[in-house]
Amino acid sequence: MDAATIIKQCEDHLFPSLQLSVRERVLYYHLLRHTRLEGKSSAIFALMPLSKATGVSDSSSREDIRSLNERGCIKIEDKSRNGHLVRVFLPEEIAGVLPMETSVAEIDIETLDFFANRKFVSALLAREDHRCFYCLKSIRVESCELDHVVAQTNGKNNSYRNIVCSCRRLSR
Repeated sequence: MDAATIIKQCEDHLFPSLQLSVRERVLYYHLLRHTRLEGKSSAIFALMPLSKATGVSDSSSREDIRSLNERGCIKIEDKSRNGHLVRVFLPEEIAGVLPMETSVAEIDIETLDFFANRKFVSALLAREDHRCFYCLKSIRVESCELDHVVAQTNGKNNSYRNIVCSCRRLSR
């Protein structure tokens, strides 16, 4: 468990997304410190010592512990004369707190068809500095033609290495 990562997740995601008050933050950190950072998922906390440790009144501690429970930061598993058995959740264990990681599929540029649908005309034009491959005349997306440097009959494909942009006048 990396404490620095957990603190960053708390500060950057948990506290802002759940709009925790300063008192709730202090209480969460205290509970986190005495559970997860010590390798335990839960522990028993009595209200008076908890209030003393966080510097707030008993009624404020009671209110804040209930609020953290309602927001899913902790779970009050049991109440006894000794205190509350509290399970503390890490930010990554609380649904919707951390942004979802989106995986970007890797694209193999060698397999893309640069001739079909004029999908990559802008990229090809940018590569050629918006000029005709043959005469270097300035051209635009709307006015250019796609051309094969080596004709497809010679076994070449529609890769970016074989497709160029040209003016309509000079395309073969």
